[in-house]
Amino acid sequence: MLIYDEESFGPVKPIIRVKDDAQAIRVANDTAYGLSAAVYSQDIQRAMSVADQIESGICHINGPTVADEAQMPFGGVKD
Repeated sequence: MLIYDEESFGPVKPIIRVKDDAQAIRVANDTAYGLSAAVYSQDIQRAMSVADQIESGICHINGPTVADEAQMPFGGVKD
């Protein structure tokens, strides 16, 4: 899909199913980028533990990253 005659809003990571928390953390951190991430779980303590190990500037719990406030000062990690 082309947006405004230019390609994707990127980098974008699709949803990837993983077998456990450790693999989820490895997949999330296996990127050169680290601005925003999201963790979904019914167990909030577990989600918080996973979020603490993800290398990103912001990590949402049970919410999409589309609600990021781009004008707010925050720092990502990596590229």
